[in-house]
Amino acid sequence: MTAPRLLRRHVSFRRWALQGAVSAAVIAVAALQPAGASAESLQEALANAYRTNPNLEAARRSLGATNEAVPQARSGWRPSVTVQGQAGRRRTDTEIDGSSPIRQGGVETTTPLSTSLEVRQPLYRGGSTVAGIDRAEFEVKAERANLASTEQEILFRAAQAYMDVWRDQAVLRLNENNVEVLRRQLQATRDRFEVGEVTRTDVAQAESRLAGALADRTDAQGQLNASRATYKEVIGRMPESVEQPPSPDERLPASLQSTVSQARSENPEVVAAEFTYRARREETREVAGQLLPRADLVGELSYGDETSSAGTSTESAEVRAELTIPLYQQGQVYSQVREIKQRANQARLNLRGARNTAEENAVSAWEDLQAARAQIESLEEQVRAADIALEGVRQENQVGARTVLDVLDAEQELLNAQVNLVGAQRNEIVAAYNVLQAVGKLNARAIGLDVEIFEPERNYEAVAGKWFGWGLPEEQAAQQSGRDTTATSADGSAPP
Repeated sequence: MTAPRLLRRHVSFRRWALQGAVSAAVIAVAALQPAGASAESLQEALANAYRTNPNLEAARRSLGATNEAVPQARSGWRPSVTVQGQAGRRRTDTEIDGSSPIRQGGVETTTPLSTSLEVRQPLYRGGSTVAGIDRAEFEVKAERANLASTEQEILFRAAQAYMDVWRDQAVLRLNENNVEVLRRQLQATRDRFEVGEVTRTDVAQAESRLAGALADRTDAQGQLNASRATYKEVIGRMPESVEQPPSPDERLPASLQSTVSQARSENPEVVAAEFTYRARREETREVAGQLLPRADLVGELSYGDETSSAGTSTESAEVRAELTIPLYQQGQVYSQVREIKQRANQARLNLRGARNTAEENAVSAWEDLQAARAQIESLEEQVRAADIALEGVRQENQVGARTVLDVLDAEQELLNAQVNLVGAQRNEIVAAYNVLQAVGKLNARAIGLDVEIFEPERNYEAVAGKWFGWGLPEEQAAQQSGRDTTATSADGSAPP
């Protein structure tokens, strides 16, 4: 072999070795380093979703509406006050026919005026009032659990959207780096072709891989754009960059058994189903009370005046007890009782189903987490092995023991391992938050979000004992503090 040929081979070998070291370093940095010092953390993203997500705010308003069932039920103990007034003009023509030859009669005009005030205090409603209050209290607790379930779902979707963006950013960086590596490799292959070290087929293979890498980069960019759109929809703003978060291991249950146990008792959907069942049972008593006697204490003041030629007026005051005994109401109440009993049975079965579903989801989430962690260990080993193999194939290619296609295949294998590792790391975080959701611990307080926690009892206490007024507690608080309680859209602007 001539000296120029040996020199070219030596220079080419050094260039390939340098490219291998650079590409491995760039890939590792792109896949494993945070996106930057200004990247939004997962905690910040979850906090913003908690503050701005319109679906979560709508669920809070739904709870506020359900809270009103309690004062409505308590109104059964409260008196009703009624004022009634009448005023008019009456003309009376009187004609008397008798034996006298003189016809007798006359016309009288009066202006009757009457007013009355009635106060009715319920004393007994057949147990309907007590049962109605209990039913309303259980419905409020069920709706609180529904709100907790919605909060969990929003925060889980936010964590999922965050990790999707992180994964897709990392995959895009890997694909961009792969394009640069293949471009350099194509140029090096063309240089080697010029000096006769490789064939035209080797050049075509390098060109084909570069074209495929460009297509993969475009696909990765499109996937990232779609994930960013989902991020904005759930979290409320477009992400600039995100970073790889740590797994919330300290908040996870210690074992599968503990996960299942917590899920069957603390999952919000199970809690909601349990209180719904209790509410339907109390509703049965509430409706059945309509078949029992009712007692009221009634006080009434009345005044009447008829302005006429005679001029008469009356005043009266009365206190009385009324007892109403229903005998038959066309069978309607009996049918309503049977209907509510059926709904109570339905709620009981729904509770059983909710517990089974919670257990299934808990097992699935736990196993997904364990599988993701095991996959990460295997993929990390695969990445290390693929990187070593790639360097070996490149060196063997320089001495003619490997073809350009072998190098391209080794590079693709390393890229695939890197992409799979990023996907597994994303799956681990998502699975961890899915476990928290399964056991009812994915809420702002439990995961320590830096936000003002919504207190469901605040609205309840403001309205439960309220006798007068139709203003919302939120509106009254806003007027006192000068804030605007108008619902905001996902981007923070007021809706039309």
